[in-house]
Amino acid sequence: MKKSGFVLLSLVLAAMVVVQPKAAKASSSASGLYNAIYKAFNEVDSEITVTKYHPSTTTAANTINAVLQKHPEIFYYKSGQYKYTKTSSGKITSIKLRFTYTHSKSTILKMKKTLNSTANQIIRKHVKSSYSSFQKTKAIHDYIVTHNTYNAQTQSGTYKYNTAYSALIEKKSACNGYAQAMQLLLNKTGVKNYYVYGKANNGKQTELHAWNLVKMNGKYYHVDATWDDYPKDHGRVVSYQYFGVTDGVMKKNHSWSTKGLPKATSTNYQYMWNMLFPVKKGGYIYYSNAPDKKLYRIKENGTGKKRITGDRALWLNEKNGWIYFSDYSRGGYIYKIKTDGSHLTKVNNVWSQYLYIKGSYLYYTNGNNNKTYKIKIG
Repeated sequence: MKKSGFVLLSLVLAAMVVVQPKAAKASSSASGLYNAIYKAFNEVDSEITVTKYHPSTTTAANTINAVLQKHPEIFYYKSGQYKYTKTSSGKITSIKLRFTYTHSKSTILKMKKTLNSTANQIIRKHVKSSYSSFQKTKAIHDYIVTHNTYNAQTQSGTYKYNTAYSALIEKKSACNGYAQAMQLLLNKTGVKNYYVYGKANNGKQTELHAWNLVKMNGKYYHVDATWDDYPKDHGRVVSYQYFGVTDGVMKKNHSWSTKGLPKATSTNYQYMWNMLFPVKKGGYIYYSNAPDKKLYRIKENGTGKKRITGDRALWLNEKNGWIYFSDYSRGGYIYKIKTDGSHLTKVNNVWSQYLYIKGSYLYYTNGNNNKTYKIKIG
C-alpha cells in the first residue's frame, strides 16, 4: 500500500533568501537537483519529479533558495511544496516538487521578456563595453538609485515591490529589489558579484536588509544601493557612502553570514564614501563633502581633489558647465558656479531643496511650503 504526503517548503521566501550562493561544492546529485529546479523556474513549470536526487525537505528548500539567490530574473516565485509517496514499510518511491508563482505562466513569460529587454537597453545606454568593472558597477549603481524609488508597501505580509522587476520596470522597490536589480545588471555585464542578505540598523531600528558584494578591479567591495538612495523617497539623488565599502565599515550597522563569501578589506574607494549629491562632468566628480558639506571636485580615479567653494553646497546638479546647488551658507537659496570655481551667481531668493534638472528646467522644492517650482535655465 502506498501513502502520499505533502510538506510546505515554508523556509523559502522569495524576498528572504538566507543561504549564501557559494556555501560548498555541490555533489553531482546536488547540482542535478539545482539544475532541475532552475530549469523548472525558468520555464515556469508547476511541478517536477526529483526522486532520483533523494532530497530531504531541507535540501529542497535550501536548493530553491540557492537558485533564487543566484538568479534575480526569477522574480515570480511564490512558494513550494514537497510531495512524496512511500510504501507501508516507509520506503519513498516518488518525490515531486510543486511550485506556485505570483502570476499566470503566460503573464510571467511576457514579464520576463520585458525585464530582459529593459535590462539590455539600460546596459546599452549606460554601460560601455570598454568600462572597467569599477566603472560598470558605478554606472549600474547610479542608474538604479536615480531611477528607482524606495517603497516598503506590504501586501499579504510581504513587500509588494521588492524584486528586480519592480525596481527596473515599476521603478519602485524595497531593499531586495535594489540588490536584485544590481545583481541582474552586473551579471549581464560580466561583473562578478554576490547577493548578500542580512540585517541593518538605520539608527532607529534593526531591519532585514539586502545588498551586494561586488568584485571591482580585482578586489571585493560592498555596495548598498538602497542606502545610497538619498533620500530614499526621492529617487533622483545618489550618494556613495555605501559604495566600495569594506567589511569593517559595513559591520558598523550591517550584519550578515560571511560563510562562503570573499572578504572585503580594500580601501581603494574610500575617497568616495564622503560624497553627497555627486555629479560627473569632464572626467571629474563634483560633490558635497559629507563632513563639512562644501563643494569639491575629484577625478574619478581619486586624484586631484580640490575645493571649489567654501560655501555649504547641497542638492548638486550640472548643466552646460554650471553647478547648481542649494547654498546653505546663504539661506539655502539656489546658486550656480562654474566648474572651475568662478562666477558664483545667485539664482533665486527661496529656501530650496531637492533640486533636479529635467530638460531646460531646474526644479526645486520650496522649503517653506513644500511645493515644487521650476526655473528655466536654457
